[in-house]
Amino acid sequence: MAKRPATLQKSVKPTVTWQHAVFADVLSGLEALPQNACHISGRVVSCEGEGVETFIGWGKAEVESARRATSADLGRHTTQAVTHAKRALDSLFDQYLKRDWLDVRLKPRSQFSQKLALLRQRPGLWVPEQLIPRIIAAPRDKVEHQHIAPSLDDAVLAVEAAEAVSIAMGTKSDPSRGHVVYGFLTGGSVSGPWGDHQYFSGFSGPFALTWRGSDKVVRLAVGQSANVDRADCIYCDLSQMSLDEHFTLLGWWDARYTGSGRFQDEVSFRKFLRLAHLDQPSDLRRSGRQGGAA
Repeated sequence: MAKRPATLQKSVKPTVTWQHAVFADVLSGLEALPQNACHISGRVVSCEGEGVETFIGWGKAEVESARRATSADLGRHTTQAVTHAKRALDSLFDQYLKRDWLDVRLKPRSQFSQKLALLRQRPGLWVPEQLIPRIIAAPRDKVEHQHIAPSLDDAVLAVEAAEAVSIAMGTKSDPSRGHVVYGFLTGGSVSGPWGDHQYFSGFSGPFALTWRGSDKVVRLAVGQSANVDRADCIYCDLSQMSLDEHFTLLGWWDARYTGSGRFQDEVSFRKFLRLAHLDQPSDLRRSGRQGGAA
């Protein structure tokens, strides 16, 4: 690998103080931020595992196999088809939950019905009320609990409905764009034959941050910067909010997102936030206390 140039811009080494607060106080800080003068930066939220399109493709392939199958093999293919249809939406639900940090509201490996019930409550998110449980989930549940294979018509309907729902929901609300920063944290990145270089240039005004730190805790923080190398943050943990407070936060983000902004993968974003000393309160990692300086 080529030698890294000595002229690459160096990162500012900031000082960040953190103070734990109740949601009402942090919300007051959010509402005091400028309405239209701030920039939104976010993360690209990927599907876990195979993803929606893959499961839909597998479902379609099973439907085609079912159409050509003998009566002995028909049930095997229709069963697989409705299973893939439900898995497609399960994957989509996981992406929305991860995008909105609502995964903190559920236990690991939560059931499909629990995810659906939570997303139905999410203000501003369109989720079909009857189509998903009746057309997509019911045939798969019938196989699981009553051991009755779906008909070809039911399998076709489940796969087509899963594809239509995933497209419609994604068109209305992109599951792959998750908000992280409202405000301006300056910096950038450059690449060359020597590799990639990312740098943090400093704070340039007030900002809001919603992020899952390296300690796996999702926090909402509001920061005020005295200069480029110093910021003071008040914060609260999303897991300690009520569900209504969590929805209030999502509504705040929704009201400020106009469809534009800079989005990057989570690995790059975490590296940048670490340079800004905003990935998590560093004293919490060392001592487990509720506040400190980064």
